[in-house]
Amino acid sequence: MKKKGYNTFSILSIIFAFVFFPLGIIFGIIALIQIKKTGEKGTALAIAGIIYVFVAIPLVWIFLRNDFWNSGVPINETDYGDGVVHGHDAVGNCYDIHIDPIHINCSNIGSSKICDVTLQRSGIKDHSIAGVKLLFKDTIAGTNSVVSIPGNILPSQTKIQTGINAGFSTANIIEVSPYFKDEWGNDMICAETGIYQFA
Repeated sequence: MKKKGYNTFSILSIIFAFVFFPLGIIFGIIALIQIKKTGEKGTALAIAGIIYVFVAIPLVWIFLRNDFWNSGVPINETDYGDGVVHGHDAVGNCYDIHIDPIHINCSNIGSSKICDVTLQRSGIKDHSIAGVKLLFKDTIAGTNSVVSIPGNILPSQTKIQTGINAGFSTANIIEVSPYFKDEWGNDMICAETGIYQFA
């Protein structure tokens, strides 16, 4: 009785699992179907090829995004000090950057609230930010206004901005969010906010 050899598709499955993921899966499935019919060897190779693809795809994706290896900062990223995110999204840059309003002094002048704000940056990341967005909110009336304060704040440093016009006098909360610029000049606002509530 002639010994049955390895199924060709099972060998191709393990090879293409390393070379071209989609073919690794396809060849593995074809191999399993053929092996069941013909009794050839290669079940382990076909299964290994399929499993490798399903393990490798997420790992490659994580590696390319650099979220795992560099806490969201790409290996090739250079901080040019301009607050511009070069080549990827701001999520990684926002990680561990906190801007808190540590002192706010406001006066109602006419129909507007004019504020002097002292902001402090904390966190260990030293990426330059493009600036800070102040969201003035009246939680009762549902009125909002956003004021941009351009310019970097260095880690563990403070920045004082005077004469900020909220646009209305009934603001009772200020939310502070750092932002970056993408390569086209669009604002990329971080989800992390510092909150100040008026007494």
